[in-house]
Amino acid sequence: APNVTLRPWMPDHGHGTTPLDVRAEVQSDSSYLLGPFNLFMGGYWEFTVTVDDAGRTEDAVFGFCLEG
Repeated sequence: APNVTLRPWMPDHGHGTTPLDVRAEVQSDSSYLLGPFNLFMGGYWEFTVTVDDAGRTEDAVFGFCLEG
């Protein structure tokens, strides 16, 4: 199975969460479970999902505002 990681990041503040990179666990139904992580403050967040399949890497970035 490909390795999937998530990086939660607040570009306006220059920081992410702890841990910075969250590795996904493959579930029995072939879905992926990401977490836990703590979005500890409101504002604009970007989630970068990275999929590495035998050295072929793709990133997808999802941005959203979290009310605080």
